[in-house]
Amino acid sequence: MNITPDQWPVFSSLLDDALALPPAERESWLESLSGPRAALKDKLRAFLAREARIEMSDFLETLPKLDAETIRSEPEAAAGAVVGLYVIDGELGRGGMGVVYRAHRADGLLKRPVALKILRSGIQSRELLTASPERGISSRA
Repeated sequence: MNITPDQWPVFSSLLDDALALPPAERESWLESLSGPRAALKDKLRAFLAREARIEMSDFLETLPKLDAETIRSEPEAAAGAVVGLYVIDGELGRGGMGVVYRAHRADGLLKRPVALKILRSGIQSRELLTASPERGISSRA
């Protein structure tokens, strides 16, 4: 789906309108588009179909498996590790909640670096709720 920079503002606005509609009404709404907006019908339709597939799937069950403990305990071994669509370049920082790495998309789709945070194993929600600097738990990670 190639959308030119000039098309993005219109596409984004139309997508907001489409997503505000009940799914059963979207196709007739798409067909009602006219003029320059009609040129985006197929792209909108493709995006909405993809969104519907994601919404109906159990995508959280398909998250990448990760040997996070090895990456956390051996930072030098993390460089080059693949986490889903990302390749770890190196460690940026550590804190009470985990480790943050600089990474990049393995498929080259995104050209800029990203920050990838891997949470410390065993962290409990109760620990997060009661975290305080006096207890030595850092909230910067």
